Amino acid sequence: MRERLLIVACVSQLLAGCACTDRDHLATTNWMDRHVVPDDQIAQWAMTPVLVPLCVATLAVDNFVVCPLVQVPSAWEDASGFFTAEAGGYYTEMGILPIRIVLTPVVFTGSWAGRSFFALKPRSHAAWGWPQWGRQWERDAAGKLLGPRGAQEEEK
Repeated sequence: MRERLLIVACVSQLLAGCACTDRDHLATTNWMDRHVVPDDQIAQWAMTPVLVPLCVATLAVDNFVVCPLVQVPSAWEDASGFFTAEAGGYYTEMGILPIRIVLTPVVFTGSWAGRSFFALKPRSHAAWGWPQWGRQWERDAAGKLLGPRGAQEEEK
């Protein structure tokens, strides 16, 4: 029993940092929320049979297409930094070169997978970041869209 509880605690801790639970990593889901979901809460409840399969599809697109694509430039920079890091003198550089050649794809894949699976932001100077059309918007208690998340705090 204790082992199961420990496994559940570890898995839930891992999922807390998972990209599929981070609102900023769900670009197509956020877009669908703004353009497909009605502003009326009663209409939202009525559309639940349609919205649930749509949300499952957009979550799949977000987690298996958009998020991995967004993270490619950042992972490329990580691998490039690994390959071009200073190691010391000429002979040290030449001795480490074969190791770098072999490990650079491993570093790229590890960085890309880690950035895709966990809610890591792309590097600030990466070739591209999260699409602006996929920003999370807030809704009020009645279900009406208010605007981009965090916009109300920025106005104050």
